[in-house]
Amino acid sequence: MNMNVVYKTLKSDRLIEIDDEKRKLIQNELICMMSDLNSFLVENNINYSLGGGSMLGAVRHQGFIPWDDDIDINMDRKEFDKFYSIFKGSSLSDKYELIIPGDENYYYHFPRLIKKGTQYRTIQDLETDKVGLPIDIFIVENLPDNIFLKYIQGILSTFLLYIGASIRTYRIKTQLKELGLEKKFHRKILVRTIFSPIINIIHYTKWFRLMDSIFSIYKNCKRGTFVVIPSGRNHFWGEIYAREKLMNLQLRRFDKEFFFTYSNESYYLSKLYGNYMEVPAEDKREKHSILNLVL
Repeated sequence: MNMNVVYKTLKSDRLIEIDDEKRKLIQNELICMMSDLNSFLVENNINYSLGGGSMLGAVRHQGFIPWDDDIDINMDRKEFDKFYSIFKGSSLSDKYELIIPGDENYYYHFPRLIKKGTQYRTIQDLETDKVGLPIDIFIVENLPDNIFLKYIQGILSTFLLYIGASIRTYRIKTQLKELGLEKKFHRKILVRTIFSPIINIIHYTKWFRLMDSIFSIYKNCKRGTFVVIPSGRNHFWGEIYAREKLMNLQLRRFDKEFFFTYSNESYYLSKLYGNYMEVPAEDKREKHSILNLVL
């Protein structure tokens, strides 16, 4: 079940709709954040590419998709490990916090760079969570050529992604009802969280650390023909790419800045979106409502 379908039906005075004015403020802040991050990564010889809707926006709109309000980047595991190892104590850490799966009060399966002093609390977040305005980081993992090993990694990754989704949904069940969850979705939420009492016997931080370990299990093995982004929007099986197609980078205009993207943008975006240059109808565009916004 796609939870975004559920979230769109919520109706509550507590929800803040991101209108054009708020979206522009968020986008401007994110561009400043991305500029800081880009400068730090380039200075330290760490490669990255805009990912997902951010690359699509750069290609199709030379900036944000007009109705979008987030930034995603992709980074190879070895590049991310280097970034993580030098972040603490760096000038970047004065303004930002780098959080990873398994950190306290963080319930997502990918790292985030969040700006200190900001809040961007979504429907999936509780008041105690780390909810700064984020740049989401999706890690590109090594995939073995051995079919058996690849399927084991895929099955375990898919299982653990379900665990993570179940943990997130179970903890916000009460919040969803307070925000006007329609009765027709109660059964779907129940199905999604039916094993949560058993899952929660193990602390959530251990589940998310295990998930990250499985994602990266082959990071020190021989480089395979393919790579995978298990934490991506299409999950493990929908995010397998030919390594050679994602090896080269180029600078791409993004609003008034220039950020890196894969040189073979068409390959990546076609796999992710199909006909990516076609602008979707208004009723098909993602629109977000949030619970708190402080910039």
